[in-house]
Amino acid sequence: MAWDSAFRRYCVRRLPAQRLLVLNFHRVLLQHDPFDEHSPDRTAFVRQLDALEGFEVVPLATGLTALAAGALERTAVALTFDDGYREHLSVVAPLLTARGLPATVFVSSGFLDGGNMWHDRLLWACRHAPDGLSLRVEGVSVALPPGTAQRRALADRIIRELKGRPLLEREAAVVAVEEHCQAPALPPLLLDRTGLRELAAQPGITIGGHTQHHPILTSCTAAEARAEIAGCRAELMALLGVPVPVFAYPNGHEGSDFGAREVQLVRESGFAHAVTADWGVATGSVDPYRVPRLGLYRRTSLGNTLLLMREALRTSAR
Repeated sequence: MAWDSAFRRYCVRRLPAQRLLVLNFHRVLLQHDPFDEHSPDRTAFVRQLDALEGFEVVPLATGLTALAAGALERTAVALTFDDGYREHLSVVAPLLTARGLPATVFVSSGFLDGGNMWHDRLLWACRHAPDGLSLRVEGVSVALPPGTAQRRALADRIIRELKGRPLLEREAAVVAVEEHCQAPALPPLLLDRTGLRELAAQPGITIGGHTQHHPILTSCTAAEARAEIAGCRAELMALLGVPVPVFAYPNGHEGSDFGAREVQLVRESGFAHAVTADWGVATGSVDPYRVPRLGLYRRTSLGNTLLLMREALRTSAR
């Protein structure tokens, strides 16, 4: 309704200055998938974009630079997407272009020549394995349940168990699950080099670094972490011929997934800013290498608008 839209814009314009709400997305599916309730489909994502009515949406680096200079005159929003999925080009980019919205896509450069994220491979294997198959993970045998929700819950539990393991150890465990489940080959979900170049050429799209192979950086040696971070930036810049100013920590929670060592390595690698997965709003005092993000989890556009307003005002009250 027109009055609802006008009132929403009125409220948003009166939110405090020096607030940057950095939103964190991953996959955006073309159609609803009951096995992947965590990812919005196109229709749900459009509702999430509708929640931004009245907000100024700015490029991430631009917003953070303005924030540091004390020049962000009112609450603004920056959109970020992790991992570089093919839907970021086929589904997300056209919707953003139609609305004139900028965004940053964080890409793990090691998958540009093929391959999929380890957790997507594990989900696929568990999804397509025969009912009742006894799946042995970490020495424990579990019968795969027939129900979609139950099977997804089991897969999520296995992902949580393996997430913090060193890269090679985690890979070996995922391969073992894939072989045991005997699932059909997983189609490529991530952008290849051609797709990434096309995405980077879209108006308003900035590409950021997300390591080479998406390890939990605290599980890496210092040399491994440096190679993952610096190598990713070098590969993306060589491929795209543009600066890569921003970075996202894999998994992204300070303490468990990154710490002071990783922050220093990101700085030394030439990145100007880095975002986390820790919940929060960026203010003028934010550490440029520890920028928090938010997720939109409510079902209606108005619900998500109220969520963003609440977070901006909650930060203002501290």
